[in-house]
Amino acid sequence: VMFCDASSAVLGGAGPINLAANFNQAPQVNTWYHIALANALADADIDPANGDISATFNSDIGSSGDCLAGISWYLGLDHNEGANIDLLAVVLHEIGHGLGFSTFVNEANGAWFFNLPDAFARFIRDNSLGLQWTQMSSLQRMNSAVNTGNLVWSGSHVTAAAGSLSGGKDGSGRVKLYAPTPLQQGSSVSHWDTTATPSLLMEPYITGSLASDLDLTDELMKDIGWPFSDSDEDG
Repeated sequence: VMFCDASSAVLGGAGPINLAANFNQAPQVNTWYHIALANALADADIDPANGDISATFNSDIGSSGDCLAGISWYLGLDHNEGANIDLLAVVLHEIGHGLGFSTFVNEANGAWFFNLPDAFARFIRDNSLGLQWTQMSSLQRMNSAVNTGNLVWSGSHVTAAAGSLSGGKDGSGRVKLYAPTPLQQGSSVSHWDTTATPSLLMEPYITGSLASDLDLTDELMKDIGWPFSDSDEDG
């Protein structure tokens, strides 16, 4: 059962069922990849006994008077949810996490997951230190995770596409990551910052002004290694 009361709720959650490192055709050695991405890069099912993504969505919304009373899921595909919650946007957001939009660093102490960085973490930069997370100690990463306004994404595809943003990026056009103080487990680092303007799909909280496209989500997937066809690039 997911949390829900009269004024707030956890809408959904998703993540990879497994991770893989040092597989055939891995772009980076000694690096964790979400299993869906690892399968795509290896052109094989590395873990055939299991699925790729586990996802759960809050079925109490719209069915319980104590859960966001008067609000329900909007099931249409046109983003005309009005005062309700756009299920399409929530599903796309959570699947984005399962495909690779998340880090497995322990933000509470800065430690790598089983002593290896993940593909997402390789693109995290702290502007105060001028360092990537892969260049930092665990203590530095722990402090960086709450360095509000100074944690950014360094991937070239996202930065090149961020010209449409009027807020939520640094002076070099790098898009800011969510790094509130205090740390918010499950939300910190693995989302775009809430200062992004216009709003982005992969912010920690849903907004009512999301466009019909995936804004910078595709570009981040390219940065972490997802293969895109020429038609995908053109679109």
